[in-house]
Order: sequence, then C-alpha cells, then structure tokens
Amino acid sequence: MDNDMAFKHGAEIFAVRRALSYLDADPEKNMRKLLDWADKFDRKDTLKVQREAVRRAVLDKDSNWHKLAISLWTDIDPGVRNRIFENLIVNGSLIGCRKQEENSKKYN
Repeated sequence: MDNDMAFKHGAEIFAVRRALSYLDADPEKNMRKLLDWADKFDRKDTLKVQREAVRRAVLDKDSNWHKLAISLWTDIDPGVRNRIFENLIVNGSLIGCRKQEENSKKYN
C-alpha cells in the first residue's frame, strides 16, 4: 500500500471510529444525524442504494432492523462492535468498492 492509500485508509478508520463514538453518546438520537453525514460523505453516490436501504430500515422505530441497530449499543461489547463496524464499513464497503472497481477495469 503506497503512502497516499495508507493515509486515506487511516483517515477512513478515524472517521468510522469518530462516528461510532458519536453513536455511543446517544444512538437513538444520533443515528439520523450520522446517516445524513454519510450522505454528504458519499459525494459520488457510490453507495446510494445501500445508504437509502439502511436509512429506511433503521429509522423506522417499529422495524426489527431499528431494534437490532439499537441493540448493537445495548447488548454488544463496545470493542467488538467497533471492530465489526470498522471491518464492514471501511474494509468491506469503502475499500472493497474501490478494489472491485479497479479489478473490474483491470480484468474486464
């Protein structure tokens, strides 16, 4: 990994950790704000479909997805939760999408 990629990867991890700490303060209140922030972060709408699906699922207080999202802050160890999100968001989505695009072009 070159220095630019390492810096970008580090910045993404920092941002995810910062977002998680924001949710730690009040997940019920800050979930919507965090989703709004994610909308602004994804300037090219790379993850628009995923963001919209997550928004619909977790903001409906009657849905099982909302209950599951809240239970992540009430039932799971914070260290485990943070590692899961770091892997899913940074490694799986942010870095994974870029690698998929690169490999798609490279290998047609």
